[in-house]
Amino acid sequence: MALAAAVTLGAWAARPFPLLLAAALLTGALVVRRPAVVCVAALVLASGLGARSEAGMSTVVHSRLDAVEVTLLADPVPRGPGVTAIARLGRRHVQLAAYGRAARSLRPRLAGERVVVNGELDPLSGVARPRLAARHVSARVTVASVGDWYPGNALSAGANRVRRALIDGARSMPSQDRALFTGFVIGDDRDEPADLVDDFRRSGLSHLTVVSGETAAPVAGRASEKCSPR
Repeated sequence: MALAAAVTLGAWAARPFPLLLAAALLTGALVVRRPAVVCVAALVLASGLGARSEAGMSTVVHSRLDAVEVTLLADPVPRGPGVTAIARLGRRHVQLAAYGRAARSLRPRLAGERVVVNGELDPLSGVARPRLAARHVSARVTVASVGDWYPGNALSAGANRVRRALIDGARSMPSQDRALFTGFVIGDDRDEPADLVDDFRRSGLSHLTVVSGETAAPVAGRASEKCSPR
């Protein structure tokens, strides 16, 4: 409990302590086996990392991006008339927002892949700012067009090959069943229709449509048919 409190306090304080000093202090504390010193070292390390994270949230100014490569940190998801995604631009996390043709080009990409985009970089504003700041997102990119894409690192490329193989194997399934399958098997629930999710909620089975419950695919598929209030 003391260690957890120290880490929380350090992250909240967010003072720019040198990370090398904090790591050396923590290593020494573990060697001498002094719990109190471990807590202090953890506080210093959390504070330094917190300050480093806040520095990455510095306000951006409006600028144009021409053929800039970003790395997707999450799968693009439909949002209203377009598609949004969280990506890494340099050392900064940004929200991509694409519409029309750009949205159709961005939609098939998966987390870990690198994409070349053109668009406008702007600071965050409105009610979305606190929510996105919690994910270390500090700017918004309105994507005008999407260019080439690349698989990403070896781990991401391997995982995405397996994901696409599973998705391709389910092409013959009806769209609703396929959406449930991808959600149950790989946690990709982006294509689950809103009315289906609503049916699960009304029947008291909404836990089956989240990752913690997506191990009951055969049961869930039948539950949607039998328990729907319709």
